[in-house]
Amino acid sequence: MASRPFAVLRAAGLVEFELEIGGLSSFVSAPYLQVSETAGRLVSIRECLAENGINRLQGNYVPHCTVGLYVAAWPAGPVVERLRAYHGQSTIRYLARRISLMSYHPTEIAGPLALLGDYWLDSGRMAWYPAAAILGFDEMSD
Repeated sequence: MASRPFAVLRAAGLVEFELEIGGLSSFVSAPYLQVSETAGRLVSIRECLAENGINRLQGNYVPHCTVGLYVAAWPAGPVVERLRAYHGQSTIRYLARRISLMSYHPTEIAGPLALLGDYWLDSGRMAWYPAAAILGFDEMSD
């Protein structure tokens, strides 16, 4: 049963796809670059991985690339002003070739991020890494 999300991903026939990355914004704890794509593949991937309630699709998901973490509490006004003043490259195009599964402790501010595994879109191959063993993922068949 645990390997079902990977079977669902394979059955979905997802292929490599292009992401657009750009537009600086912020969560309460971290600034990020906005991520978008028009084919709906990010939505499909999330739905496949949430199969049978293994992962929940609660809240409003914001596709993003985190670019830092705030180390202290800051007044929102000055942070927003600095974000709006940023004039970096408007959009970067990136070809997504794999889905990386990662883990972190959401209650631990600036805690470690662990790479559990990579799912390659072109081949449907799942590669597990040592950090996955802690959560039992390395025992999942693919």
